[in-house]
Amino acid sequence: EECFNIGYTENKVYLDGRINIMKHPEFKETDKLNYILSLIEEENILADTIRRYLGFRKTKIIIGKESKLKEMQNCSLVTSEYRIKGKPVGAIGILGPTRMDYSRMVSIAEYISDKLSEILSEF
Repeated sequence: EECFNIGYTENKVYLDGRINIMKHPEFKETDKLNYILSLIEEENILADTIRRYLGFRKTKIIIGKESKLKEMQNCSLVTSEYRIKGKPVGAIGILGPTRMDYSRMVSIAEYISDKLSEILSEF
């Protein structure tokens, strides 16, 4: 299952795997694809969405309409924050269709954020 990867730190969004989103049948319709592409291009929308949850809960799952963004109606976002010495400084995220394997995506996101937290806290 290929998804779109997001990294967030200090109001900057890092994106990877844009092409993967177009491999899912949910985004074959032009309107749905346009929504998701506009979300990807408007990095501030993703940054605001991720920033809203930093510090509240280590891992957050936003499914479809829960985000209240038209661009995210047909997709879900799994985020897991990473910390430096206990302080949340950023998050990694996985954006994909609402039918994604949530337990797998949460495990991946948490593993990466835990490792990143360990590495960053060593300095």
